[in-house]
Amino acid sequence: MSCNSQEKTITQKELDVERAKLTDVESKILNNTFEYVSDMSLKELKIELHNNLQKWSKVEFKEKLFLKTNILIEDEEYSHPFQLYLEGIKKQIKVLKETTTFEQNFKNDTAFISFDAENKYKTGKYFKDTYKAQQIYYRSKDNHPKFKEGLDFSLDYSEIAYGKAKYIDSVVIKARFDYVTKYDTIVFCKDEMLQKQNFKINDIKGNYVYFEVDNNERFMQFEAYNEEGKKLSYKDSFNYHPGTYEKIKEEELILIEEKVQSIQITNSLSEAMRILEKLWIDLIIKGREKNAYQYSFRGNVDKVKFYIEKERKDDEFIFTAKDMFPSSFYLNEKNNETWVMSSKSNKLLFKLPETNLDFLKYDNFNQINSFYLAKDNNDGSEQYYYLNVEKQIFTKTDKGKAITENLVLIYGEGDLDAIYDNDNNNVSGFKYLEVETYRHNNKCYIIGKQKDRTYVLINSNGKEIGSISKEKVLSFSD
Repeated sequence: MSCNSQEKTITQKELDVERAKLTDVESKILNNTFEYVSDMSLKELKIELHNNLQKWSKVEFKEKLFLKTNILIEDEEYSHPFQLYLEGIKKQIKVLKETTTFEQNFKNDTAFISFDAENKYKTGKYFKDTYKAQQIYYRSKDNHPKFKEGLDFSLDYSEIAYGKAKYIDSVVIKARFDYVTKYDTIVFCKDEMLQKQNFKINDIKGNYVYFEVDNNERFMQFEAYNEEGKKLSYKDSFNYHPGTYEKIKEEELILIEEKVQSIQITNSLSEAMRILEKLWIDLIIKGREKNAYQYSFRGNVDKVKFYIEKERKDDEFIFTAKDMFPSSFYLNEKNNETWVMSSKSNKLLFKLPETNLDFLKYDNFNQINSFYLAKDNNDGSEQYYYLNVEKQIFTKTDKGKAITENLVLIYGEGDLDAIYDNDNNNVSGFKYLEVETYRHNNKCYIIGKQKDRTYVLINSNGKEIGSISKEKVLSFSD
């Protein structure tokens, strides 16, 4: 597409006509996809699309071959039998009540609350994940105001401004869950190349199954069994007609490149969003060409079974979300400075001459180290700081990575690293080529690689507790 040419932009009325072509299932897919960019500025949208296009253009699309011919089938492995989700709904709700927490950040007297749940990836498949705040409880016990209902929170991750900043201890949540209560099943045998309802079996051979599904049908579960009636575990899957994958992906890439170029040269966010929505509609409709599925299993397939959603149920549950990172203070960011506030009294303790400050987080547990912060410079770089609220110390440090709530790894002095504690003391000296951290059962294990290529174990206080004269050290659970 020429940089000097621009395709005719689509109007909202024309876009509504295009939307009407989608099935109910396809409309839900479009809406879920659009949530990702709905809050982006025009600049953010252009950068995001450019980066994604650069990554996608480098991908080589090659179709995998699942069908094994003249090769012995692998040893059969069996997975657990499928259980209707309803059987575990009470247990799942109990887990949600126990694990739903929130993290709060502040800017100009406004609190932004992000909700999370440990089992979000499991629940996301089954729930319409809407929370509604019923009541907020502040850290100061004498202040439990009634909270206006109606604000929604996503089960997995979202944020919302609710009002003037006060440190929150807990939020009472009303959650509505929509889950499957009944399902239908359809069974096909190996020699039964037939069509039943919206399913058509094209091929079952060895450990391979190829079938097609009508556009608006979404099955809950697909299983394969051997001649003895034992369920086989999946090996791999692919959702294209055999031999069409590379062609379809090339056509999609051309379409995406054209629309992204149009978005890059527009100065209107609303126009960019319409172009993007039209692109996603085109991709969804084009995706109807690939409503085919290729599965391979660990064992020979004799019959397959589909589980199809029949009935759903809505239920409401009330529970309390606890503060994710309870602390004696919080940071309230102003236009040109940041205030350090008491979380109990909400009074100002002292001021910091910087903005865009975030606590360093460590590991994949989303935990924070409240003594070290990073500042986003809006240019891809970061400046790091040490903060001691009790002593009112705020000073720059070298580039850091939080190891625990009390330790941070500082990169400095050439290629060597050091470990600092929460008093900003260098507890190790600059002598490690690498430092690796592992967490298991809420305990931290630290391994440092020394100049002579041997390793040393480091405890949670940053002290060396023993050397290992090995070339490589790996960590395993338990």
